[in-house]
Amino acid sequence: MKHHKSTLTPIDPSAATPAQEALFAKAKAASQGTIPNMIKRMANSPPLLDAYLHGHALFRAQSGFNSVEQEIIFLVLSLENGCDYCVAAHSFMADTFSKVPTDVTEAIRYGEAIENEKFAALAAMTRDMLLRRGFADPDTVKHFFSVGYSETHLLNLVLAVSIKTLTNYSNHLFQPEVDTIFKVREFTAFKATKRVISFFTPRSEVL
Repeated sequence: MKHHKSTLTPIDPSAATPAQEALFAKAKAASQGTIPNMIKRMANSPPLLDAYLHGHALFRAQSGFNSVEQEIIFLVLSLENGCDYCVAAHSFMADTFSKVPTDVTEAIRYGEAIENEKFAALAAMTRDMLLRRGFADPDTVKHFFSVGYSETHLLNLVLAVSIKTLTNYSNHLFQPEVDTIFKVREFTAFKATKRVISFFTPRSEVL
């Protein structure tokens, strides 16, 4: 698939404008003192980066999902949006900080069944919200509610979709190199032809 690659270069923190510098400070605080390659590229548009950092902070603090659930949501969205960078990043975060069970992370990455019913319902609802453009399937919603989630959780999935759209689409334009710390979870399998075909197929089925 051919697509445009941005010619904008990463913003060097040492040469950042005051607005960019303030955003880098926020990013460092949220990323254990580092500035990921993705952030340096998004900083070419301070409004874009600001919207992402603000939304991300609100989702982490107020979404009603715990850290494991948040990482499951972000990983599912990144995978379905075809963002290799974010799949690697959220897989690393799942392993290291959010403590997502490894079998759950691997099931998401490789399209296998998730044994935990609540996590499976969350992943299915997240995928449904993205692929059906918010026109949620009633049966999927019913199952989502049956395992303990609410209408508010459903709305906060909209926030998650919005957040990952900002990063995933930006990464499609910039194609940033996966940071060294995330490379241990680099998802090269996504580049396989079979996975690309399966990624695009659902879109025609839900329109």
